[in-house]
Amino acid sequence: MTHTQKRTKSMAIAMKASNSSSNVHPPYFQMITEAITSLKDRNGTSQPAIAKFMEAKYKEFLPPNFKKLLSVQLKKFVESEKLFKINNSYKISANLQKEKMKRLSQVKTPEALKKNVSTTPGKM
Repeated sequence: MTHTQKRTKSMAIAMKASNSSSNVHPPYFQMITEAITSLKDRNGTSQPAIAKFMEAKYKEFLPPNFKKLLSVQLKKFVESEKLFKINNSYKISANLQKEKMKRLSQVKTPEALKKNVSTTPGKM
């Protein structure tokens, strides 16, 4: 290998590393559901409102074309019935809300964990 080939190869590796580290945002579904639940719109949350929320929270991590990616992801989640669309606004589907509540009800609170520890006999 010549010196220029080594340099080109090392530059390519460095660019790949910088691209992957700059794309450290959560999955789109997580960001969308976070936006919908945080904004608490009774009639659903519009795409511009979701984009504004995501941009405010994850601006440094999002790609420049994230609004186009957001619209594609919203369509995908509506088709998969994870979200549903009402009058150009999006809501989380009832099935996902039930699953989330079920998972939350199964999580042990710190008080419940302390109670279980104090009632179980200790090993000596």
